[in-house]
Amino acid sequence: MKNQPPPLEFRQELREVRIPHETHLELYVKGEAGPPLILLHELPGLSQQTFALGEYFFQQGFRVVMPLLFGMAGKANMLQTSLQICLQKELREICLGRDGVITQQIRELAQQELNRYRRQVPEAPGVAVVGMCITGSMALALLLRDGGPSPVAAPVMAQPFSSYSARALQAVREGKIQGPVLALRFEKDWFCTARKLGRLEAAFAACPAQDSGLIVHELEGRGHSTLVYSYDSKRKRRDLRSSDRRPIDAREAVTSFLLRQLEPVQGSTAG
Repeated sequence: MKNQPPPLEFRQELREVRIPHETHLELYVKGEAGPPLILLHELPGLSQQTFALGEYFFQQGFRVVMPLLFGMAGKANMLQTSLQICLQKELREICLGRDGVITQQIRELAQQELNRYRRQVPEAPGVAVVGMCITGSMALALLLRDGGPSPVAAPVMAQPFSSYSARALQAVREGKIQGPVLALRFEKDWFCTARKLGRLEAAFAACPAQDSGLIVHELEGRGHSTLVYSYDSKRKRRDLRSSDRRPIDAREAVTSFLLRQLEPVQGSTAG
């Protein structure tokens, strides 16, 4: 565990997971009540700016759980994290869209958080996952699960940059992964290109049962990080996918989606 205080009063925690063997995830957590939101950081690392996004979601009523996947908590270092990804097999699997160790660990973390929340709210449908940049595509892969439903009920793919899981795309085409899934990108993003997002849209369009299964917000202008580094709370961007191209605040749009998806289903018994 890194020897520095967690920013913004997030609690540092080691969480035991059993994949691929008994090990621990380093987490930064804030909140005891409210629907769980697992926030997966971008390529620069779990930076101060990402903690600020976590604080924003906490203020909206979520219990925020942020795993440290690479780098050091509270610091952004693109060179260091890029080198770490090149050298570490488990991190390369994220880039290649494989259902590797880290994806499996986050899936188990999501199940742990859902089990915990259902002790408070038995009708809870699942947890939220917001993946960004290199972790954006992981939000889709987390919907895959053998032997039962995924614990993720509100997946957000913010400017997905890494490869999509081929298995997840096929499951979408076959209707085995049900939406809605929310995706965001900037109109002139050179990393998360329109062509790349088009592959995801084509997979959802291939299954007639996936009506409105993928919701896309395409923000006018240049940028990459829709929720963190390119986000400006004082400047709304026109959503080029909406019928009236209305200006939206990306964080508010994500929050609205998450709250809709995580609304407890009254009268149901969660499995």
